Amino acid sequence: MDILITHIHNYMKKQPKIKVILGLGNPGSEYAQTRHNFGKSLINQFFQNPKILKFSQYEAIGSIKIATPLTFMNESGKAAAELQKALKVKPEEILVIHDEADLPFLWIKITQGAGSAGHKGIESVMRALKSKNFWRLRVGIQGKQRKKAEELVLKKFSKAESELWKQAIKRFPAIVEMAQERSPSAFNIPQKIFIDEKKLIKTTGRKH
Repeated sequence: MDILITHIHNYMKKQPKIKVILGLGNPGSEYAQTRHNFGKSLINQFFQNPKILKFSQYEAIGSIKIATPLTFMNESGKAAAELQKALKVKPEEILVIHDEADLPFLWIKITQGAGSAGHKGIESVMRALKSKNFWRLRVGIQGKQRKKAEELVLKKFSKAESELWKQAIKRFPAIVEMAQERSPSAFNIPQKIFIDEKKLIKTTGRKH
C-alpha cells in the first residue's frame, strides 16, 4: 500500500500545474452583471494593473497569470492563443472559467478534454488552441426553474443573486492558491465552494 501511495504521489507531482487562469466574458458595462460574464467578472475583481495586449489582458498573482479577453465571447480564442504565445504555456497549463447552463447557480465542475456543449466561447478557444486539453472551471447559472442556455446567459443577476456572487468572489483566491500548488486533477474542490448555504436560503428562500 505504501508503494502504491508513493507512486500516486510521484505521478501527481509530475502533472502540469496551471500557469494561466482565463475568465471568459463580453466587454462593456452592459454585460458586466450577466451570467455569461461569470469568468471575466471574477477575474476583474482581482486586477490591479494588468498588462494590456491586443486581444487580452493579464496580471501575475504569485506564479499564476490571471487574464481576461478584450474580445467578445465568440472570439475568446484570439485571447487564448495570444496568451499561449506571449506566456509560452501549453493548453494543459490553462484554466478557463466560464458559465455553465447544466449546473445549478454557483455550483462548479472542473473538467478537461470535454466537448464545448454549445458554449461559443469554449468553441472559439478549442479552435484557436487546436486542442481540448485545457482545463475548465464551469460555474453554474441555472435557477430554480430550469431554462435553456440562450434564455439565461445575458440575464442580469437579481439582487439576491448579486449578494451570493459577492460571497463567491471572496472564495476565489483559495482556488488560485490551490492552482499554484498542484494540478487541477488533484484540486479536490467541493462542488459548492462558492456557495454559502445559509446565505443562499436567506436570499433566495431555497437551497441546492
